[in-house]
Amino acid sequence: MSRFKHVVCAMSGGVDSAVSAYLLKKQGYKVTGCFMKNWNRQEELYNNCSMENDLEDAEYVCRKLDIPFKVVDFSKQYWNKVFSQFLVEYQQGWTPNPDILCNKFIKFPLLIEHCFSNFDDVNYVATGHYSRLEFDKKIKKFRLLKGVDELKDQSFFLSQIEPNLLSKIMLPVGDMLKSQVRKIASDVGLERIHKKKSSIGICFIGKRKFSDFIDEYIEQKPGMIVNLQTKEILGEHTGIHHFTIGQKIAIDEQKNVEKKSFFVARKDFEKKLVYVVAGTNHPALYYDQFEIDKPHWICENKEHGLNSNNIILDNKYDFKYQNKHYQSKIIYLKKIASSHSKKSKYFVKTLNHFRAIPNGQYAVFYDDQECIGSGKIINTPKSLYDEKYSGKIINSDKLLNKKYTSNYFK
Repeated sequence: MSRFKHVVCAMSGGVDSAVSAYLLKKQGYKVTGCFMKNWNRQEELYNNCSMENDLEDAEYVCRKLDIPFKVVDFSKQYWNKVFSQFLVEYQQGWTPNPDILCNKFIKFPLLIEHCFSNFDDVNYVATGHYSRLEFDKKIKKFRLLKGVDELKDQSFFLSQIEPNLLSKIMLPVGDMLKSQVRKIASDVGLERIHKKKSSIGICFIGKRKFSDFIDEYIEQKPGMIVNLQTKEILGEHTGIHHFTIGQKIAIDEQKNVEKKSFFVARKDFEKKLVYVVAGTNHPALYYDQFEIDKPHWICENKEHGLNSNNIILDNKYDFKYQNKHYQSKIIYLKKIASSHSKKSKYFVKTLNHFRAIPNGQYAVFYDDQECIGSGKIINTPKSLYDEKYSGKIINSDKLLNKKYTSNYFK
């Protein structure tokens, strides 16, 4: 019966979307490949974005698979919805996540709308994300699940999409390991794609240093680098947007006679101050609580029917704020009425200590295998240093990082 259904597959030029398109065609679907142009290279001083190469690779795959190839230009929408917000948050000293924003504002709502409106008899839009969908017969809605490949799971990046879109999408490689996907690409003659390295980092930055790229768009505003504990001025910087929480920072030898390793612990946007501490496991770099904005729910709204303690999620639930991490238990996600406005505040208390939680990233919540929603981290009011914590600190990157803890990482 699937032979008559039409699926538009979002083609990125990578192996995941290529194999997704191949699998769909093999299963009998009518498949059209569609490449999204999200970046206008003419806007740049230096053209380092890999988009043109990716476009060529996407077209190559569609030729090899003998399926139609289309290109849609979302560069204006991407600029307005994603990149402008990206710049605003960096100017504030935050560390935004453009991949989550792109999926929220561009790849899913706009691409789906475009395909259903402009292509003939489209039934679904597919992507190469390592995630799965499961239909819940009780509520008659789809749920978003983690991909089978724990290392490559990308449900994290889909945690802000609208739940009503789940019935319109397909995720063909969500049940597979990355190694299996690469083998299929090789077996079906997509050698050029099989050998292509997975994309890492932000696509529009390309091979440039991030500081060089961001200086094209954000004015440099110099300030001081300050030792958080001693308040000693250790040097100057050219803009707090060059730094993220937890980043190692070079200190002039005259101010750092003992040659200690210093790391960014805080940023004061108003005073243009970057506060640093010595040692990667300094308690000022660790948190067990933070504030998020109003959560976005992919599942049913968890805020309905709260009891008197206003606990939205308890310790049965997990979260992560970096996709490279495994999930970790929360103690609670709590809703607290604000004394200053009608808006409520949302606080997460975690079981583990987490290193370097920057504003602008997302806390993504899980109920076992199901990704249920997320909220943007907007404040980290107290570090372990502020709490005068004196116990043992375990580096969460090593405790939860898939690369360190997995026996089968490649």
